[in-house]
Amino acid sequence: MLFTHLRKSSFKSGLLFMLLSFALFTNGCFDLGEKVATNGDNSMDPEEAPTWSNDIAPLFAERCSPCHISRSDGGLNLSTYENATSDEQIIDPGNADNSVLVDRIKGTITPRMPLGGDPLSAEQIQNIRDWIDNGAKDD
Repeated sequence: MLFTHLRKSSFKSGLLFMLLSFALFTNGCFDLGEKVATNGDNSMDPEEAPTWSNDIAPLFAERCSPCHISRSDGGLNLSTYENATSDEQIIDPGNADNSVLVDRIKGTITPRMPLGGDPLSAEQIQNIRDWIDNGAKDD
C-alpha cells in the first residue's frame, strides 16, 4: 500500500516537473512579434509616435474619401483634426481599444471600413492605434 502511494505521488511530481520544464523551455522559443517601447501604458515614445499631419490626416484623406472627408456619411467627418476627434466614442484619446474607429477598420464592428474598399493594412491600422494610444494629439 505504501509503495502504491509513493508510485502515484512520484508520478504526479514527475508530471508536474515535466509540464513546468516544458513551459519554461518554450517560453523563450517563440517570437511573439516586435515589442514597442512604451511609457508604462499603451503609448509610445512621443518621438516615434505617428502624428496627425504626417501620418493620420494623409491616410484618412487617401482611404476615407469621399465618404468621411468631403461628406459626413454616418455622421463622421475626418477632414480636420477637430472633426475627427469631436466624439470620444469614435476616437478615444489614449485608448485605441475603446475607439469605435479602430473596431470599424479592423472589422470587429460591421460594416468594416472603408466600406466597399480594400481593408486597411495591418501597418495602417497599427499607425492609427498608436496615434490614438498616444493621445490622438494634433501636431
